[in-house]
Amino acid sequence: AAQIAIDVLPVDDKEANGVMVGNPPADSEITPGSTLLLYGSSYNAPEGEIRVTIHSEDGRLITEGITSADNFGYWELSLFIPSEAIGVAEIAAVIGDSSDGTNAEHRVFVHIGAQE
Repeated sequence: AAQIAIDVLPVDDKEANGVMVGNPPADSEITPGSTLLLYGSSYNAPEGEIRVTIHSEDGRLITEGITSADNFGYWELSLFIPSEAIGVAEIAAVIGDSSDGTNAEHRVFVHIGAQE
């Protein structure tokens, strides 16, 4: 059997962090004019803070919010999706600061309204 070395990074290493969106899954259909429950997990999020944004495919901000992870890294956030938001949208969950290289992000594409 092959053995593979695993690098265990210290908590303060710039690459020892991460965030993931668990809900909604990619390519989900989201109902406009309703509240969307987002959740996921993170590890070593600076100050436990997760920023979530939803942008339309043309780059327009649809909604955004900030939440905190619990001791196990679980986070959730409810965001209202305006009724005029229709089409493909990108959900981004981000932790850390991109200016000093301590950030991590996860992006998921969804459909707001019925798919054509």
